[in-house]
Amino acid sequence: MEKLFELKWMDGTTNIIEGESIEKAFNKSGFGSGAIPALDFYREIAELPDEMKSFEYKEDNGELSEITNPVFIEQIKSQKPSTGDVVRIFYANLAFTYVLEEITKHSYRFGKQVIVK
Repeated sequence: MEKLFELKWMDGTTNIIEGESIEKAFNKSGFGSGAIPALDFYREIAELPDEMKSFEYKEDNGELSEITNPVFIEQIKSQKPSTGDVVRIFYANLAFTYVLEEITKHSYRFGKQVIVK
């Protein structure tokens, strides 16, 4: 099972990496052992910070698609939705409606997209 780790570096920057263990996550992310002296500390985290999560919705066939439009993302964030909330996006004379079904450690997952003209 993949875990998330937050790395805090001596210069104050932060990275979040993923792997079965800290060692595997470090290697998977391309950091070599030479980077260890620059690491201040690391910790396992339960989920990505909200600002790093992706936004997904279910297509008619049940597949997940990512919402990538920055206007949509800003409108979703401004509504600060919780599970079960209806989110409405207004864009190009259309209204897009989603119901937030689940918040995972990586994403916000919405139900099917409903478009109203």
